[in-house]
Amino acid sequence: EYSADTEKVKGSSFTAFFRWLADDWLMKIGAFLILIAFGWFVTYAFAQNWIGPIGRITIGIIIGLVILLIGQWRIKEYREQGAVLLSLGAGGILITIFAARMIYGFFTPITSLIFMFAVVVYLGLSSVRYKSKALATLALALGFVIPMLTDIPHLDFVELFLYLLVVSGGVIWVAGITGWRTLISLSLIGMFFYSFYAF
Repeated sequence: EYSADTEKVKGSSFTAFFRWLADDWLMKIGAFLILIAFGWFVTYAFAQNWIGPIGRITIGIIIGLVILLIGQWRIKEYREQGAVLLSLGAGGILITIFAARMIYGFFTPITSLIFMFAVVVYLGLSSVRYKSKALATLALALGFVIPMLTDIPHLDFVELFLYLLVVSGGVIWVAGITGWRTLISLSLIGMFFYSFYAF
């Protein structure tokens, strides 16, 4: 029997997440395993000294960009598949930049933050354009995780919270356009955890 309570349960984020996970679940598991393999391969290549440091980082970013572009192409006709590929490509780029920063010190915390944030902005814009709430949620989560991947102790408090202000502003903009109010709640939770770091 249909009721308002049933509608409320159906519309909950928890249920929506599992519905999203159930759709094309094999592809999502495959993408997750490829991401793990990508991270392992990058680490192993670094340890074995197969390619020079600049070559390793360049190859990692190029592979991530290629997957990102394939995802951009696929999302036009197959939203779920495209979103998974966009997530995979973005994850590959972030892992590569993280490795470049932490292992070789190629980037300063600020430059790595800017590069990673550019990837997150791209995901956020794609989520709005193709109406993918899952992609928007991932972009938000990555937006709050990025400072931890850029050696956060070396970020100034002012720089960190200016960055978080920009992320929160982006979340409000996306929520205003799409009506996905859950993103604002998740953003507040992220700010709450970072407030512990400040004090």
